Amino acid sequence: MVLGTMGGGEWLVVLLLAFLLFGPKKLPELARSLGLASSEYKKAVKDGEDTLKKRIDDKKSDVEKAAKALDIETKGKSEKELKDEIAERMKKDGDGSGDD
Repeated sequence: MVLGTMGGGEWLVVLLLAFLLFGPKKLPELARSLGLASSEYKKAVKDGEDTLKKRIDDKKSDVEKAAKALDIETKGKSEKELKDEIAERMKKDGDGSGDD
């Protein structure tokens, strides 16, 4: 049973069981704790996503810096295209052909 697919009757059974297990005095405290845990989880997920996006942007920024240092146009090009052009340029410069 997945939480997202529970119907009204199933939720009623869950709430009744919670009421019987924890009693009326503990239910508000339990609900508050679940709400706090849920918001902390969402915040942690968002922080993780933000960190990952920043690292990806930093990596792309490093590739763009390398491309610009080699006078390679970066506008509208993917990271893979830039890496390929950088590798091509490095290979060409390594061969001593120096044709720019």
